[in-house]
Amino acid sequence: MVVKILSSYLDQVLKYGLGSSNKRAVCNMPRVNEQLVDDEFARLQETFENLATGEVRGKTRIVLLPKVEIIVDFRKYPDRPRIELPRELEKICGKPGDFLLSLIRWKKTGTSHVVMVVEELRNYIENVAGIKLRILYQLATGLCEEAKQYHPREFVGLLRVRGGVLAEYLLAPKMQSSATSAIFSPHNLPTDRSVIASVHSHPTGNNSPSPADLHMFSAGTQLFHVIIGYPYNFTSMRAYDRRGNEIPLDVVANTSINLPGDEQGDQDDQDALDQLLE
Repeated sequence: MVVKILSSYLDQVLKYGLGSSNKRAVCNMPRVNEQLVDDEFARLQETFENLATGEVRGKTRIVLLPKVEIIVDFRKYPDRPRIELPRELEKICGKPGDFLLSLIRWKKTGTSHVVMVVEELRNYIENVAGIKLRILYQLATGLCEEAKQYHPREFVGLLRVRGGVLAEYLLAPKMQSSATSAIFSPHNLPTDRSVIASVHSHPTGNNSPSPADLHMFSAGTQLFHVIIGYPYNFTSMRAYDRRGNEIPLDVVANTSINLPGDEQGDQDDQDALDQLLE
């Protein structure tokens, strides 16, 4: 056995030279395309002003919001980039790879770009911080229709962030509703960091939170709460934080990233939204 091993080793030495097998392994390692990395950096520069050029190509610091600085590492692009959040923010949001759709669906085919990830992260942080909530047009329309179907009773549900905006409606577990209230069992809520808001209707037309609402806001795990008052349209829709303070709510036509198959639906929503705002 020893003779066979030595014989094989000598064959390698005679064929490639001492250490040549290691050199071949190094030479065969995939090299990062510096031009692709530079192109990604240029895209970031076009979108974000507070961007610091680091000493290492493909790694930069970006000030997304006041007191929120992140590190973006895309040195191995088109491999999936790495995002480093401030420690306190990561405690609230979790790791970006677990909740950012653009990272979860990352593709190395040239259709995924670093700037899409950073834009989605900025929108998500603005949501969590209560600076501005964004809700997808299709979801907002569906919620208004849901409220109309339940009228004259209230309805309640949960909202999930998808692609940086509120985009999915979840049925509240064990919901019970009447003309004056809608309650559900918070103990049966899923453990999901992307579910950041609740929604319920007010058949009376008053879209301000009631004392019971304020108690629910402060006792619940959701960061934000959307109230839709009668007659259940965009103008009667309001958003509040856990203390009952109103926060801006924008209706948007699409998510911050392009999802395969969503292009025509996004364009239809944009056209409808444009007509609504005229």
